[in-house]
Amino acid sequence: MARVPKSRWSIKWSDTHVFKAEQEGDNISVACVEDWCATLDAQLAERFGGGGLPRLAAASLNFSRCSLDDEALTKLLSFLYSRDITVQILKLFRNNIRDAGAWAVGQFMAHSSQAVHEVHLSHNGISEQGACALLELIAWSGKYPYDAQNSGCRDGRGFSPIWLRLEHNCIDWRVIDHRLHRPDLTWCTAESRDGWLMASSAPTVCLHASYRNQHDKLTWEEGEWAEPPAPGGAGSGQLLLAALKGNTQAQDLIDPRGPGPAGPAGPAGPAAPERPQQPRPRPAALAPGSVTSPSPTPVLSTSPIGGQGPMVSPNAMRKPMLSSTPPPQGQMPQLTETEVVPLFLFLDVGAAHQMLLREDGIWRFVGLLNLVSSGHMKCNPPEGSAKELPYWVHPVQEGETIVTFLTADVLKDLEQREEPFLREELAKYNAEDPSSILHQCIEWGILEAPRSTWSSARVKRNRRRSPWDFFSSFLAFWPRLSSE
Repeated sequence: MARVPKSRWSIKWSDTHVFKAEQEGDNISVACVEDWCATLDAQLAERFGGGGLPRLAAASLNFSRCSLDDEALTKLLSFLYSRDITVQILKLFRNNIRDAGAWAVGQFMAHSSQAVHEVHLSHNGISEQGACALLELIAWSGKYPYDAQNSGCRDGRGFSPIWLRLEHNCIDWRVIDHRLHRPDLTWCTAESRDGWLMASSAPTVCLHASYRNQHDKLTWEEGEWAEPPAPGGAGSGQLLLAALKGNTQAQDLIDPRGPGPAGPAGPAGPAAPERPQQPRPRPAALAPGSVTSPSPTPVLSTSPIGGQGPMVSPNAMRKPMLSSTPPPQGQMPQLTETEVVPLFLFLDVGAAHQMLLREDGIWRFVGLLNLVSSGHMKCNPPEGSAKELPYWVHPVQEGETIVTFLTADVLKDLEQREEPFLREELAKYNAEDPSSILHQCIEWGILEAPRSTWSSARVKRNRRRSPWDFFSSFLAFWPRLSSE
């Protein structure tokens, strides 16, 4: 059999059934993708003959900085699916990928025979519609977290979350936030693939910590995404002149909110024709016959995002709850001084045991750590702690925080229990090991315990009384309250 002629495509086999493709920086069109697929087909025919193909895997598929668009990406993923080629690391950053491409990636992940370990989609043009479709398809597949097979950071069962990079796109996370709070889609953030907080159960997805770094609007210029020129920047005079002449694109750049209130009377020019808004098309599925869209289920939501404007929270539609107790007659008493303090929660042994060992739910120590580290829970790290809130979190007031307490008696009772994980965690905590979950909670300021070096510092700040004093006052007041 004649050998396959050498081509410009970098496809290297590291094993009989495993290969890598490093095409970063190549300018790849739809025709180039077809040529790449034909090259790989020729190599498969040379290695395995005309018989059936074994299960193949791409350890790394790097098509970054390739000007790859949705059509070319869909054709590439359809080819891989038709050959039952699984992918472990899929790098697609800095391309011309939009919502349809994100939808295609999600379908490939949902229908591939093996889980994808990493997906790099940063620096593209994906909106909240494509991001939501991708994440919901990941949840629908049921493949994640995946079996890490003794590689990388794993939970107690040997599972790891998929490492997903979506920063520097056009995703408004506020629009889809309510869609992502679901029991089958747990997620966390980290600075690296193995930087997530290990727990008894791995989350579904691990996003890069910079996932909130998004752009409002991007344009594809000369093979790169660029933000539109600011009205006050260079060339703003020409932009203003074009807007006055009726250029609707220039008018949008100067005032994207549209026409404001009428100004002083003056000579009116010809009204610019109103540009009709183009609704976002729903991303198409992969090639017919290869990958099909999952049918709507209670798990996979199919409601559109973005085309109908921002989603309204169901809570916003509820009527306010009114008290049926009539207000007292006469002058209302006025509070002379209000002491702002956190909400203190004193845990008993059962609650502390559950928060340490539970594998799901937010109200556990690992879940609280994920919330505070990603900026979704307000806290005040104590003085001397190395923990810092994300830069986008506004200053937190003491009255906005929740602090849990573990007493010495609770810790003593926990040490009498037989669970290996519990004993290991308490040993780390007593040794002041930084990897201890309790120690990390103390550093973030969401937990206080007898061995906490910051406990006295927290309760003495701003001349505030100690939480233990609040607890003692409540115990002293309780007999009077119960006798009334």
